[in-house]
Amino acid sequence: MLARSQPIYPPSRFATGREGWAEVHFTVDQEGRVGTVTVAGETDPEFGAAARAAIVKWRFTPVSQAGYLTMVTLKKTFYFKIQAPTASH
Repeated sequence: MLARSQPIYPPSRFATGREGWAEVHFTVDQEGRVGTVTVAGETDPEFGAAARAAIVKWRFTPVSQAGYLTMVTLKKTFYFKIQAPTASH
């Protein structure tokens, strides 16, 4: 993995305390770039949109198979959970 960004918690869901998840399936091309992204499951469309927006920014080390660069299909589940604030001293 060369670059990764986390999804932005949808503000409207954060404001209402809504938690959930989204699973995306995506291809990585021979140059390590994310290609096709499909939201395979989600508890809310806004979580799916946030997951998609994050995954397209990811960059991977290209995969080689038998000496040839190849495209691969991967999946990732993002969990959207509201964290309690931590106390500072």
